[in-house]
Amino acid sequence: MFKRLVFILLTCTLLVVPAWAQDTQDEYEEYPDEYYEYQSDEVQSPHRIPYLVAVRGATRNVASVTAFDNMITDLQEMRTSLQNMREHMRRSGTHSRDEILRIDRQIGDISANINTMRVSQEMSRIATEFSMRNTMTTIANTHLDIQLLEATLEQDQTNLHIAQLRFDAGLISESDLRAIELNVQQRESGLATLQVSLATEQQNLNRILQRPLTGYYYVYHNRELIDLPANIDDHIRNTVRQQPNVRQRDISRGRARAVLNSYGAPFGSPERQEQERNYNQATREYNEARRNVETALRNQYNSLTMLLQQNESLAIDLQRAKERIETIELNYQAGLATPFDIEAAGLGILSAEIAIERNLNTFWNAQFMFEYPFLLGN
Repeated sequence: MFKRLVFILLTCTLLVVPAWAQDTQDEYEEYPDEYYEYQSDEVQSPHRIPYLVAVRGATRNVASVTAFDNMITDLQEMRTSLQNMREHMRRSGTHSRDEILRIDRQIGDISANINTMRVSQEMSRIATEFSMRNTMTTIANTHLDIQLLEATLEQDQTNLHIAQLRFDAGLISESDLRAIELNVQQRESGLATLQVSLATEQQNLNRILQRPLTGYYYVYHNRELIDLPANIDDHIRNTVRQQPNVRQRDISRGRARAVLNSYGAPFGSPERQEQERNYNQATREYNEARRNVETALRNQYNSLTMLLQQNESLAIDLQRAKERIETIELNYQAGLATPFDIEAAGLGILSAEIAIERNLNTFWNAQFMFEYPFLLGN
């Protein structure tokens, strides 16, 4: 899944937004020329938000992130108190080694929990960004679908007008005319459905961005597409261990190993057996997380490869559509084609161009999961 939507075309007028929702002027930029390339005349300028600003806004007040902040603060205070207690016990010299080791274990457990929570925060932020990108992609592709359907509907309406003239002249039957009318009605119904879907996705994006639902926002971004690694095995080795869920499991495994090695009970004792079970379980969970991420990464690599190959095929389709319209234009000059034939061939070019844009949008979004395959590997 790859892509980066160069056009997130957002329709409708922005309604009045409370002052607290307005960003400073430097957060907004002029629209790029590409933004207008596939827009209908009705599209009105929404508020533009740079991508990184949008990510910060989307992840700023996520409930799971803020909840972890509070818990981490509490744990840090507990750890500081235990560290002070341990230092006092060490200086007093009145406490046994086992008592100090017990405090050390508590400090180690708290530190491991803090690290785990920080990784969980990172995972929550990445998942939120992924949700935002998904919605951005859906909006961009829906705009493209609307544009193509509008162009198709316009051609169908022209076809219906011609059919009405042919029917009036007795050249086609009423059933043929009604079939064309039904086709136009179906296009109109499909267009209305897409517009409702677009409004729904736009509100979903506003919710993710933590913006008022009454406005329309465009997240400005450069659709930079990655190059796939030449050696996928090396890439997997370097990527898997960096994934937050794998790091989280590694923290748990390391803590279980520290308990087993530093605070180990006598061999064969129930406490020792429990420590060994905990370490073995943590190791299994770590290995399983690695395997899941590796599988997701290989699958995503295959998906991205297919999208690139599909893009090459779509480029060929576009070239053929351009060659076709050149031929039809020559035929028109020779009196062998009509303006309607030229319009139909132009629609073929538009369809091919939009197919390429959709494919690139999909690639742009999918490459995020290639960077963070843990999103797919759980």
